[in-house]
Amino acid sequence: MAMVKDEEGEWEDLLGSGAVLKRILREGRESDSKEKVFPEYKQYVHIHLIGKVSETGKVFLDTYTQEDRKPIRVEIGDMILQRVDHGVMLAARMMAEGEICAVKVVARYAYGEKGLPPHVPPNADVEYRVELVRIGEFAKEPTDMTGNELISAVTERKERGNYFFKHQEEMFALQCYQQGLKFSQAAEKLEENGETDDSFFSKLYDVRIQLLNNIGAVQEKLEKYKEALDVTTEILAAEPDHLKGLLRAARVCTKRGEFKEASLALARASEYHPGNAAVRRHIKEFKEKKKEYEEKKKSMYGGFISQKLDKKNDSVRSAQLKASSTPESPSKVSENEEKTVRNKAPGSEKTSSAAYLRNLPILFAPFIVFAILLNSNVI
Repeated sequence: MAMVKDEEGEWEDLLGSGAVLKRILREGRESDSKEKVFPEYKQYVHIHLIGKVSETGKVFLDTYTQEDRKPIRVEIGDMILQRVDHGVMLAARMMAEGEICAVKVVARYAYGEKGLPPHVPPNADVEYRVELVRIGEFAKEPTDMTGNELISAVTERKERGNYFFKHQEEMFALQCYQQGLKFSQAAEKLEENGETDDSFFSKLYDVRIQLLNNIGAVQEKLEKYKEALDVTTEILAAEPDHLKGLLRAARVCTKRGEFKEASLALARASEYHPGNAAVRRHIKEFKEKKKEYEEKKKSMYGGFISQKLDKKNDSVRSAQLKASSTPESPSKVSENEEKTVRNKAPGSEKTSSAAYLRNLPILFAPFIVFAILLNSNVI
């Protein structure tokens, strides 16, 4: 592994790019076999952290002094819950049990462009003191969990998703919610094995509805209105009186211009939750949005038609002005008159229909005379 030197000493360059540096402060303890123990993929580790902003030295995390003073439990390789940033995760994977090390992490492997308001500013490099207290068990697959373990795992993903949503990390929040929903499907196997009861399914049902609702909130914020409406419809199919679901359906339908559907959702919300302040506020906002939409539509189409009529009138006026302001030359007038006379001449190919009808008696006169003589026995 590449090494980097500075005034503090030698650092291991974990990525070879200088993005994550690690320096051992205390060696890890050896096992009974006289070998150091390192964590493996999907194995839990319990770590203490002190984190500070590199530029200012401001401490933003200290698990030694927090309320419960417990180390953080982190699953090696987990990229969904992200209990620690990518730099710490990488360092922990390469630490021995009992080891203490210093870690330097550049912004993109820490808290990135958004930072961690109000503690870590955007694009800030950070530093940690990391202690790997102990290596624990391997993470279980959902199908191998007990009922209580499954409820705990699903709830953990919901709460972690809420943390990300609060910090405006919508995509990370969505990943947590979706994984929690996926974990909850393992309940079918538990039911087949007879390891569940009504209490378990009641708790799991509540968490599932919360996860669906939170997914809908994320999709709405990301302006993925079809997806938000799909998941909200799923909630309302299970709970027709779900207030947040009804109000979200109204908001999303309004944003999609589906005012009839939005009105129905608000009517149902009023029916199930009469006098509710949130419902009244949504109804008011709905009316304002609908009025604004109709005025905009009227203005847009009215202006379009008016513009078309104006263009047509302008063309007519232009043609009239051109005709009146550009007299024909004498030679052109004579030429036109000559064409008119020629067109009126008998036998012309351009004879008009009226002239043709006027000449019909002359054309058919011989046949009429012949018919009269025939009837008079002259012929």
